[in-house]
Amino acid sequence: MIDSRPRTVGAVRKNVRMAFAPKYSHEQRAAIVAAVLDDNHTVPAAVKAAERGELGPAFTMPLGTAYSLVAAERERRRPPVTIAELAQRILDRCVRELERIDALPELGRADVHALHGMSRIARIAGPLVPAASPPPGDDAPKPQGLAARIAAHAQSDELAAKVRASRAHAAATP
Repeated sequence: MIDSRPRTVGAVRKNVRMAFAPKYSHEQRAAIVAAVLDDNHTVPAAVKAAERGELGPAFTMPLGTAYSLVAAERERRRPPVTIAELAQRILDRCVRELERIDALPELGRADVHALHGMSRIARIAGPLVPAASPPPGDDAPKPQGLAARIAAHAQSDELAAKVRASRAHAAATP
């Protein structure tokens, strides 16, 4: 049997806000963002100021929306990170780890593994960082770059003695 009732396609609603229609004007969004990022207000303080009409015509905005707008603008304003800066940060962490390992009385397996990993990282990231000029009056020849420093350290007699002592200690411990 065929149903003779008229059918509607989709729901019929009146005064429905479209899913992608902007709820806040560009001026309202810019006012919240400027209050937080440029005038050093907190997000809750900026939202309350907007409700009081201190940022232009009064409007209300949920805190979550304001936090999202501020985070997106903060990310947009952040200067891009260059490959050289990223490589320098990685190498700086390698240097700190190398200094930590140098201070150990004996090396464990994880420390030897870390040295090996740092030497691989330094070989890859080292050429990406511009070379720093040596300080004036420093005539002593030093290894060029962090990769050479880590490689020289990994092959040093002191490190080899630490590794041998650690292996002997591990073999003697049940």
